Amino acid sequence: MKLRITSNVRREIQEAAEYYEAERAGLGDRFWQEVDAHVRWILENPTVPRLRNGDYRRVNLQIFPTT
Repeated sequence: MKLRITSNVRREIQEAAEYYEAERAGLGDRFWQEVDAHVRWILENPTVPRLRNGDYRRVNLQIFPTT
């Protein structure tokens, strides 16, 4: 399986991490950990997310931040 994260998605992830870090120190790092965990899950379970138009699969993060 080839994992591809588009430049738009990369930018959105970075902006979200910066936002969370500005809200509370360390929260941006927790967000990155959540993203990393989901990317690893995708790589381990590549056929679980349904194939979408445009030949890609998408996984939403759990509600973040958790309390």
